[in-house]
Amino acid sequence: MMRLVATFLVALVIGLVIFLPVRTVYGWVAPADSPVTLHGLDGTVVSARVNSIAYQTLTIAEDAQWTWRPWKLLLLQFGGIVQADVARGPVIGEVSVTPWGTVHVSALQGRFNIADLLGLAELGGIGIGGGANLDVRSLKLSSKQFGAVDGTVTIKDLAWAFGPKNYELGDFEAQFVLEEQALVGTLADTGGPVALEGTVRVDPVSRSYTLDGRLKLRSSADPVLGNLISGSLGRPDAQGWYPLRQQGQL
Repeated sequence: MMRLVATFLVALVIGLVIFLPVRTVYGWVAPADSPVTLHGLDGTVVSARVNSIAYQTLTIAEDAQWTWRPWKLLLLQFGGIVQADVARGPVIGEVSVTPWGTVHVSALQGRFNIADLLGLAELGGIGIGGGANLDVRSLKLSSKQFGAVDGTVTIKDLAWAFGPKNYELGDFEAQFVLEEQALVGTLADTGGPVALEGTVRVDPVSRSYTLDGRLKLRSSADPVLGNLISGSLGRPDAQGWYPLRQQGQL
C-alpha cells in the first residue's frame, strides 16, 4: 500500500512540474543578470514556444519551439528538440542539460543566407553573399568551457559584390574539433576560383579568436579580383598566396 501511495505522489509531482507554465519555470532557473531575453514565451515544459530571443538588444532567433523528450531522463538529462529561425534560416537540433550543468547539443543543422547572417552580426552592406550550412554532430559545454566538439560549416557559391559586378569566390568548408579547451576549425576550399587553407581558433574563456591562413587565386578567377584582394590583404608571396591573419575579441 505504501509503495502505491509513494508511486502516486511521485507521479503527481512530476505531472504538476511538467505541466507548469514554462514562463514560471523559466523565472525560477533564468539568471538574473543574463544578457539573453525571451519574448513571447508560452506553453509548458512539455511543449513551448518563443516569439523571439534577444542577446542584449540584438534579436538572434525568432519563432523558436521546444518539444520535450522524456526518454532523456533515463540518461539523467532534461532535453528535447529545439527549432528556430536564425537570421531567417531554419535551425533544428537536440538540446539537453544534466543536473550538474553540462549542456549537450547533437544533430543540430541549419541553413542560412550569408547576407542575412552578416546582417545579424551588424556587418550588412559589405557585399558578401552565398549560402551556409551548419552541421553540429556533437557539442558539450560546461561552465563556459567546451567538453567536446564535432561540427562542420559549409559555404556554397560565395561571391563578393563590388560595384556593378559579383565576383565568384567558390565553395569552402570548416571542420571544427576541440583542442586544449579551444574550438579549432580547419579551413579549406572545396572548389572554385579561390584556394584556401588555414585554421581559426576560438577560446571561450578569454572570448578571443585567431585566424591564421592563406588564400590563392586560381586561373579561373576574375583578374580584377586580384586587385581587390591586394587592396585588403597586401601583395601575394612568390607562389601567389595572400596571407590571411586576424585576431580579436568576441
